[in-house]
Amino acid sequence: MCYKTAVLDWNGTLLNDLPFSYQSVRHIFKAFGLPAPTLEQYRKDVSYEWMKFYIKYGIPEDVDPEKLNSIRRKFFEEQWDNVSLQPYVVEFLEFLKKKHIRIFLLTGEVGDVVLRRLKQFSLEHFFDGKVVSTRNKVEVLRCLDFIPSETIYIDDDSYALSGVKELGFTTVGMTHGYGLTEQIRHAKPHLMSNHFSGVIGFIDSH
Repeated sequence: MCYKTAVLDWNGTLLNDLPFSYQSVRHIFKAFGLPAPTLEQYRKDVSYEWMKFYIKYGIPEDVDPEKLNSIRRKFFEEQWDNVSLQPYVVEFLEFLKKKHIRIFLLTGEVGDVVLRRLKQFSLEHFFDGKVVSTRNKVEVLRCLDFIPSETIYIDDDSYALSGVKELGFTTVGMTHGYGLTEQIRHAKPHLMSNHFSGVIGFIDSH
């Protein structure tokens, strides 16, 4: 099998922002005078339907989501530099380029935030298409013209991995991000890895 396209998630997969993001969550709960869930609870329960997570752990249901977003944005701006890439991300992207594999970003993060991050880490030149920001990655991929048998999808989100696999894409579940290892395993990706060196070897062998 020869891959021609790689579709990559951003948060947790390429960007090592779990500690950073969890601290923003603690900041939000503190603003409401509530105890924050543990890191494991956060990893287990957070999803693209993120308000359900906050309500589950005590944030009032009638709170305007924009209020939570404003607290999060303020924290992110104040702590912007306290985040890094996952190990060997640059080497992985260089490997894909040398293999002439097109690289696309599909993320639940706000597009402008991702573009700022790409510029921060000088990664813009690696990507062949604009950043696609969506809450439903499966539906986006269903509508795009990627050939599933020639496309590899890499994410740390078990829900997305499971749905994308059903579309016929090769899936790689990264366990160094937000999703718990058992959640990733349940999605049954073609490969599980906690390091991009393993992904390089997997693609090279195909």
